[in-house]
Amino acid sequence: MSDEFDVVIVGGGPVGLWLACELALAKVKVAVLERRIERVTQSRALGIQGRTLEVFALRGVADRFVRRGRTIPAGHFGGLATPLDLSVFETRFPFVLLLPQAVTEQLLEERALELGVVILRGHVVQTVHAREDEVVVGDLSGAIAFQLSARYVVGADGGRSVVRRAAGIGFSGHPARLTMMLADAVLDAPPAKPIFWPRRKYAWPP
Repeated sequence: MSDEFDVVIVGGGPVGLWLACELALAKVKVAVLERRIERVTQSRALGIQGRTLEVFALRGVADRFVRRGRTIPAGHFGGLATPLDLSVFETRFPFVLLLPQAVTEQLLEERALELGVVILRGHVVQTVHAREDEVVVGDLSGAIAFQLSARYVVGADGGRSVVRRAAGIGFSGHPARLTMMLADAVLDAPPAKPIFWPRRKYAWPP
């Protein structure tokens, strides 16, 4: 495998994988570096909006996602009492698609591999050095020693982005004030309407 690419993307989540697919369609030689050896198995993000599915449809892959998820044509935004009716939108996808992020990443990774994207797991980027005509990323001291060069490097590696810090880009915001917990659970006796807002007297879907 060559260690020279047009673009190296640091971070193999949904954003990094989709960008890699788009670049590959434009015949750009691209590699994705992901620190995790295995894909995330927790649900994490669960909703894909209709506009995102429209973009997927432009690339001919929307049905892959719709087949694996559950369509929700109505619901509540941010726990507000006013229901939202998505079925009135003039689109092929007038709903939110419930799909665990693990499945979303699986489907995006499959698409990226079909397009020839190089995906390197277990590669933890520790250094990013910009030179006159290239950027070099790597880690020569970790469990997997590597060094790749590219014309461009994209940071899709979250709020603590190594790429962002190396570029000197600040991260404006506020300290976290709430602690929340998200759990995946299998119920022995699930309710008839499986998704609930526990602090209100309404259920979703209505």
